[in-house]
Amino acid sequence: MHRSGSDSIKQFRKGDFWLLLVFILAALLAAAFLSFTGTKGSAVIVTVDGHFYGSYPLNEERKIIITPSHGSRGRSGSKEEDFTNTLVIKNGFAEMTGADCPDQICVKHRPVHKTGETIICLPHKVIVRITGDDSSGSDQVDAAAE
Repeated sequence: MHRSGSDSIKQFRKGDFWLLLVFILAALLAAAFLSFTGTKGSAVIVTVDGHFYGSYPLNEERKIIITPSHGSRGRSGSKEEDFTNTLVIKNGFAEMTGADCPDQICVKHRPVHKTGETIICLPHKVIVRITGDDSSGSDQVDAAAE
């Protein structure tokens, strides 16, 4: 007996398979395009709580210890707001190698090197952003929300 209606089991048909395959291939092609395009950055800009902290070239290896400065220490200036993040620039990549925040998401983030990529430490309000050779200033921070 042939059943119809809402209680029938839908069969996975050959056409459904091909449609699913097309969607998967399109997603893979889009991911490959995005990973292979993009320009290699030339500098790292670090901001803390919306304030400029420093700019460092990606072609020079260095270790940067990020701590709150007097301008971004917080309204109360209390000791609880003290923190340390460690940023390492090596082989053209920037990587957060240490932070004393509880979640460690910024430390687990992969190294970045392409223009527009960021590493963010939310508890400490630290943003590490890769910029290019754009001398027009369009890579600069326009504003920070408070």
